[in-house]
Amino acid sequence: MTFKIAIVGRPNVGKSTLFNRLVGRKLAIVHNTPGVTRDWQEAPANLFGHHFMAIDTAGLDDGKGDELARRMSKQSQRAIDQADLIWFVVDGKVSLQNEDRTIAKELRKSGKPIFLVINKCENKTGQDWAEFHRLGFNPAIPVSAEHGLGMDELAAYLEDYCPAKQLVAEKDEWEAEETEEVETEEKSAKDRRIKLAIVGKPNAGKSTLINQMVGEERLLTGPEAGITRDAIAVPFEWRGKKLELVDTAGLRKKAKVVEKLEQMATSDTINAINMAEVVLLVLDVSQGITRQDLTIADLAANEGRAVAIVINKWDLVRDKGETINSVKAIVEKSLPQIADAPIIYISALQSKNLDKVFKAVFEVYDVWNKRISTSKLNNWLKKMVEAYPPPMVKNKRLKLRYATQIKTRPPTFVLFCNGVYDMPDSYIRYITNKMRDEFDMPGTPIRIYLRQGENPYTKE
Repeated sequence: MTFKIAIVGRPNVGKSTLFNRLVGRKLAIVHNTPGVTRDWQEAPANLFGHHFMAIDTAGLDDGKGDELARRMSKQSQRAIDQADLIWFVVDGKVSLQNEDRTIAKELRKSGKPIFLVINKCENKTGQDWAEFHRLGFNPAIPVSAEHGLGMDELAAYLEDYCPAKQLVAEKDEWEAEETEEVETEEKSAKDRRIKLAIVGKPNAGKSTLINQMVGEERLLTGPEAGITRDAIAVPFEWRGKKLELVDTAGLRKKAKVVEKLEQMATSDTINAINMAEVVLLVLDVSQGITRQDLTIADLAANEGRAVAIVINKWDLVRDKGETINSVKAIVEKSLPQIADAPIIYISALQSKNLDKVFKAVFEVYDVWNKRISTSKLNNWLKKMVEAYPPPMVKNKRLKLRYATQIKTRPPTFVLFCNGVYDMPDSYIRYITNKMRDEFDMPGTPIRIYLRQGENPYTKE
């Protein structure tokens, strides 16, 4: 079992900053607004050779917050229940708060070992932390997560809780997983964890969908739009196939995103799309398909990601037949890059058709990795050109001489021709659509590049 450390405390004491320091990258959004973190997230961490799973949590509620704060606190408690060790973080720049005392009292009930981490101790001279020692936790360690101070002392105390033999074994396990992520085309979906980014507008039901997929209240949900801020990765297996489900903040129109915090959340979502292999676009059928939905789908397609579309809240639709026809027409007209992308109609709240979602994900993933033999490709190209040859340009017929696939993820091809700059875009679209139909490649962008010249493999 992986050793887990939960980082807990009231809002704005620097928990996410410490988490980012431990995992070595900015996974959690950090801002001076209290309550930025809402969902707990975990990631492999390394502290002077000590390897463990760090868990960042939302600020704990002292019982006086609103309904959202209480739900956030409940999520944090789930993370605490999973942890082997608790790092209780307080703010060393201010005096001990009543919230700190309340949280300390609740943490003792867990029966788990607790380190008191006194954060924001950049200037050790002139600071008195005696009042924090009254909480009765030992050890009490002054640190500065932002500047990396005191990390060696944290590591020294950690030695008694993380057996070295276990640490080495887990390190090897994580390094093996990182190696899996580097090996892309050679491994099938059964052998590696597919990164699935779940995206859409605010309040489309993305977090609810993930909760139903994994069978637990893993992510914070509610009627409020924009609850999710960080991109949260949730490991999951479906019928023996490994997935990493990534919940993301809802994307609004660019002109409406003015606050710094929302800009950071938006950037996190876009980064999740860039790092994903498959993007699941969740649409709220009660709002119809909007321009923003199409913009998000286009963003995923432009990044070369495999795409499947989920129409959520299907239980609210009365005339299902008419709605299906309308959705298909809009997708075909507005999203040519991912023409024929699978569309799944679900109710996340009622767990309807979730198996169809997973099947679609693995289908588009397989297409995204598809490789077509050069002989099949050129036999098809010959027949296609004979049926509909390229146009005449300056009284000279454009010719497509040879085709080859140069990469997958997404499928990418080079066509050799005698008029690279004269070939009309409409003819390239024709080739793309015919190729998609002939080789059964729905839901993934197809990239075609033109290159001047003869067939490079023709013998003189």
